[in-house]
Amino acid sequence: MVIPRFIQQALRGEPISVYGDGQQTRCFLHVADAVEAILALADCPQGGGQVFNVGATDEISIKSLAERILELTNRMGEGSDRVGQIQYVPYDEAYAWDLRT
Repeated sequence: MVIPRFIQQALRGEPISVYGDGQQTRCFLHVADAVEAILALADCPQGGGQVFNVGATDEISIKSLAERILELTNRMGEGSDRVGQIQYVPYDEAYAWDLRT
């Protein structure tokens, strides 16, 4: 859900919230491709008990993803006052719990 969240924040003119330093990487794929792979594996008797990576092979850092989304959304809003920025949120702040509740 990182891509839709980043896009929503950028389009609203809010800073994009990146947890940690943004150096963590991810591979993304379209949900239809994942479903197609799972259905194909379900019909494959040799697939039982095996591990398959159905994701993409192109990695991108979360920081680079945020920068790319800012670039694209700013281009869409040319002439607007939207100025993109990235807000880095420490993990302990992003995932903090209040143990008193």
